[in-house]
Amino acid sequence: MRGSESIARLPGSDVAFIWILAELAAGLLQVALGPLLHAPVARLLASYFLIAGTLLAATLWWLSARSVRPDWLARVSPLWLLAGLGAGVVLKLAGGAVALLEQLALPRIVPNNPVVTQPALFRDPVSVALLVLAVVGAAPLVEEIFYRGVLFRWLRGRLGLAAAAGVSGLLFGAAHFDLSLLLPLAVVGAGLAVLYERARSLWPCYVAHACLNAVSLALALAALRP
Repeated sequence: MRGSESIARLPGSDVAFIWILAELAAGLLQVALGPLLHAPVARLLASYFLIAGTLLAATLWWLSARSVRPDWLARVSPLWLLAGLGAGVVLKLAGGAVALLEQLALPRIVPNNPVVTQPALFRDPVSVALLVLAVVGAAPLVEEIFYRGVLFRWLRGRLGLAAAAGVSGLLFGAAHFDLSLLLPLAVVGAGLAVLYERARSLWPCYVAHACLNAVSLALALAALRP
């Protein structure tokens, strides 16, 4: 089967299986590698790369087993890439506004983002470089492939655009296991889903996601300066 429409015809159990398989594999690898990684920053960065790597591997392996050949990375005009940059800025502002309203309404929700809660982990250049590679390079690509390319595409075959974008956005936010990020990332995920629907390619979504993460990371690291 070719194209994104073939993903829409996959059973829902397939989509859930991909995610569960990736999470289990990442968890088992973290347990196995834990004794070898003594530094907290090494364990944290390893978890980022393991989750991204296992999710990508599980997605590609399962789709290959189902003979599905998605057209995620179809070429787009440079204007769509520029639109992705603009979307990244807009979604960063929208997510930030939701986060601010959430903090005002629910002050007891405390973020557990390690860049914020464990700033001492990211004071040496090597750790920062690896963090940038994980957060700006690997994570956006893998998350776009699964959450927009698979999950949203599957939902879109069953729901209207608004519902599919909203549900996939909520699941995207929930997958980060941080209550303070649930609603902000749900807004971001829904916006990226709409961008994918319009562009019919994940490249603009990747650019937007990488831009958003880069801005977020730059602001967090800037706040660490004495």
